[in-house]
Amino acid sequence: MKGQDEFLWVCRCGARSDLPEFLDSRRGFSPRLLTVSHVCRGCGETSDVQLWWCEVRVGYTYAAGETHFAPVEVVQAPGLEKTTSDDRIAVSLGGRTWVFAEEENRES
Repeated sequence: MKGQDEFLWVCRCGARSDLPEFLDSRRGFSPRLLTVSHVCRGCGETSDVQLWWCEVRVGYTYAAGETHFAPVEVVQAPGLEKTTSDDRIAVSLGGRTWVFAEEENRES
């Protein structure tokens, strides 16, 4: 999934995405879990991540009474910055910013 110093997503189908491509392929956002869902451009498979300062936590969601996120891998993402509020998250990398909100996803 990753190189030593940069995020590289490799799907089971073989499709590869660097972090900007990965963020461009988002599908949804859960403000309660602070998770962003990604959809593979190659096969349509979805995955869930949490975005943090300089890292991406890749994992899955599950319900045990209520919904939880379980990270299975932490991938370093140098330069990734995040800002959160009650209903949205904004992440910046290399001069670009992605804003994820419950009802709308947009890039600025």
